[in-house]
Amino acid sequence: ARRRTGGSEQGRGMATAGASAGAGAGVGVGAGVGAGLRSWLGCGPRGARNRGALSIAAACVALFLFGFHLTVVNQPLDAIAKEFGFASSPATSGAVVSAALCGGLFGSLLSSARAVIKLGHQRALAFIVLPLYLVGGEICGVAQSVSALIFARLLVGLAMGFASVIAPLCVAAVAPPKFSSTLGLVAQSSVLCGVLAAALAPALLPGGFESLQQDWRLLFRLQRSFVVVQGACLLSTVTPNSFDFEEAQGKLPAPAVAPKPSFAGVDAGEFRGISEAKLSPDADGSRSTVTVVLLFIFQQLSGVGGVLYYSSTLFERAGMSSGIFPNVAVGLALLFGSLVSIALLRFVSFRNLLLASFGGMAAALFVLVVALIPWSPQSVFGASGVPPHIVLVSVLTYIGLFGLGAGPLPAALVPELVAVTNRERAASAGLAASWLTNMIMGQATLPIARAISFPVLYAAHVCVCAAAAVFIRSRVPSSLQTDIKPA
Repeated sequence: ARRRTGGSEQGRGMATAGASAGAGAGVGVGAGVGAGLRSWLGCGPRGARNRGALSIAAACVALFLFGFHLTVVNQPLDAIAKEFGFASSPATSGAVVSAALCGGLFGSLLSSARAVIKLGHQRALAFIVLPLYLVGGEICGVAQSVSALIFARLLVGLAMGFASVIAPLCVAAVAPPKFSSTLGLVAQSSVLCGVLAAALAPALLPGGFESLQQDWRLLFRLQRSFVVVQGACLLSTVTPNSFDFEEAQGKLPAPAVAPKPSFAGVDAGEFRGISEAKLSPDADGSRSTVTVVLLFIFQQLSGVGGVLYYSSTLFERAGMSSGIFPNVAVGLALLFGSLVSIALLRFVSFRNLLLASFGGMAAALFVLVVALIPWSPQSVFGASGVPPHIVLVSVLTYIGLFGLGAGPLPAALVPELVAVTNRERAASAGLAASWLTNMIMGQATLPIARAISFPVLYAAHVCVCAAAAVFIRSRVPSSLQTDIKPA
């Protein structure tokens, strides 16, 4: 792969680093899901089961489009710059990419507005997220000026911001309590599927990857079928508001429960459908909201943006010259980590998965730092002294461990950690912090690396991962999800 430089390199870095927010909202499907879904579909009224399944499907499509639009602009960015005449303007290239990130930040903040909360999860997906995806994606495909393209990317970013908050909460609200954690992580896997689809989408063009220069507009039109599927699922649900939403609006009485002594005052496995967070002594949600926000910040400061940003150059130095290999390898590593996470979810607590993830990331990044030390800091990467296999294994191990916990679990923790009356605001604050930190890291990674060298920058990320593990051990309860099998 050729070396990326200038504004296009910086713009791609922001978009690729943005995939970590998507992973902060990404996980794969695994072994425990099939049994859970069969158990769910085998009990209860058929109409309720079908509506719940369709609501989850609509949320999954919204998250898929989130991952797709987050990274679809990466590969055709040079062709777009050439057609619109800003190939020599780094600021314009950065604006095309960062418009979606800015939209995501504002969308995540607006998702906690009172009007959106009262609208409900399914209605918000139908009347806010779906139209923004449809209009923004279509304008991207027909834009005749860079200003129109930036405006379209802003609309798509707003949809991504709303979806990153509303879709996971929609799944948590309609999923059976026994499988809420597993189904929540399965929904998050749609983000990774969208990222992989965007990486492989040029293969669907009439001339394949070679026709990307002239047919890049078709990439944005690939969203149409998924928007239609999302709309069909939402129209078919026509469900009343979920129990959680009604409870949050004060329309249902609080459940009468005689709590047993344990964390948050209730045994999570004793009372079906009542999470520990609902009876938590953190009445105003401030402590749990701070925990969620800091988890998202640790997620972005863990160095995943920098590793993803320069994965192409790292793999090139390791002898991998294929231009598509880095994107596919990164996506597969994330997917493999998420498969392991799903397989372990019913036996291992969220906290232990997060500890394993951040601790393993620190170890893998430390090995990468040692491998990078011989590199010349004057040219950022240098040209010699790189053990190729060590670099390759370290990068893929680090990314896989990110997919194991640090990427998906902060978002999955929100319904488990935060009381139902505060979930929208906590999720909004956490995702807004993630988008903002992501934008800052995307802009600052290259200048910092040029100033202090990548080994020093990655060593700082090792310290952040270690600090995150200490924070998780002290602030995240050891047993939250209700779908852990009893010993």
